[in-house]
Amino acid sequence: MAVGKERFSAELIKGSGEFIVNIPDWDLMEQVLYCGTHSGRDVDKFKETKLTPEKAGKLLKTPKIKECIGSIECSVIDGIEIGDHILFSGEVLYAEAEEDLFKDGVWDIEKAGLIYHLGEKCFMKSSPFTKV
Repeated sequence: MAVGKERFSAELIKGSGEFIVNIPDWDLMEQVLYCGTHSGRDVDKFKETKLTPEKAGKLLKTPKIKECIGSIECSVIDGIEIGDHILFSGEVLYAEAEEDLFKDGVWDIEKAGLIYHLGEKCFMKSSPFTKV
């Protein structure tokens, strides 16, 4: 996962040695945008977005976000500085997702409403696809 070197998130990941990749759906787009444009150094994002911190599924102290449709809990293996970012690699310790959002072992992207960040404030929602 790439995180800006100066970001509060990078500081927290380096300090704790762990991170969680929360997987929001399109219904959380407003909260995603808020969290991406405000620093946890300055505001309590859980309070401001009314999202709920929840104990991680396994060994981590970092909370996951209850409203997300899935989460991937990782311990940091390495952090490599690349330009103005740190590329964190992690060992997946635990992962979970809402089972009804899968079909034939993969995300049912029409049902899941996954968010894709294209850069800046540009996002797109998952849409139908063709399996080849």
